[in-house]
Amino acid sequence: MNERRNSGEVRLAGRTLTGVVMAYGDVSPEHSERFLPGAFGPEPRAALDVQHDPSLIVLPAERVALTDGPESLILRADLPPRSGAHSLVQRGALNGLSVEFVSQAEHRDASGVRVIERANLIGIGLVDSPSYPGSTVEARRGLGRLFSMRGAIPTGKRVACRCGPGDCVSALFKQGSFRSLTAAAIADDDDLVDEVLAVVGDYSAPVASRKRKSVRFWNDGDGNLQWAVDVPDTARGRALKETIESVDVLARPVMDMQRSKWVREGTTAIYADAQIRALTIGATDAAEGWTPAYVRKAASDDMPERSTARPVATRRAALWRL
Repeated sequence: MNERRNSGEVRLAGRTLTGVVMAYGDVSPEHSERFLPGAFGPEPRAALDVQHDPSLIVLPAERVALTDGPESLILRADLPPRSGAHSLVQRGALNGLSVEFVSQAEHRDASGVRVIERANLIGIGLVDSPSYPGSTVEARRGLGRLFSMRGAIPTGKRVACRCGPGDCVSALFKQGSFRSLTAAAIADDDDLVDEVLAVVGDYSAPVASRKRKSVRFWNDGDGNLQWAVDVPDTARGRALKETIESVDVLARPVMDMQRSKWVREGTTAIYADAQIRALTIGATDAAEGWTPAYVRKAASDDMPERSTARPVATRRAALWRL
């Protein structure tokens, strides 16, 4: 028999939902029950729904990150933009999480409290009545934005780039070579969006993420790929701001050569379909063909409104929206 147990209060700020699904050792006053650490197994997985209604799926299991520790089972998930779930949590109509489970092993302790030793996790629900008082969940904003950077990757001309094959020292991006990158942005569909990081120097120093929407791409009227990066208010972000105010800084692409379509012409890689893994930000002495990045001065200097864009087909499953 499936059982359901609600847990803590929901507070929303942004789309990233994080929190404690089950605080091990907490006793539910309603059910006189507690769960032992690791009760849901070494790698728990479950979809997120509304009120345990299988027809109201918010996110499938593969898009819900669950981390199990000695004190609690923690959830992290990005709610779909403009979804009914996001709106209801924001309004306070859904203010808790609930686990649906089937008990596999249990006992009663000396005080008569039911102790769940092992259980199959069937689902996690956004609900309106929490019962485990020690569990909490909240949606956290990212780190505060210090400033936004702007720049472009030009098409139709050679630029200095050492991210290509072999001894290539330049790249040329054809018109339309970034269509897959910008189509996903227009669709605003997380299923279509590949991760692209903005990094300072190398992958050990990331400052922004496309999946977090702090890296954005779009085409301008001339077919160049425009980009914007929101730099966080961290020590690394402040150092980058000092650098860009002192010397010319470029943001150049790191290419996924296996997924890109390209041909080699001498020491130039010519791309018909360019798949970008990251933007590397920094000063360089190989700046041929590039214009320096700059600090965005106004909010209007960013991705244009999507309402003017042509919609594209998506492959999202039928997730719940109101």
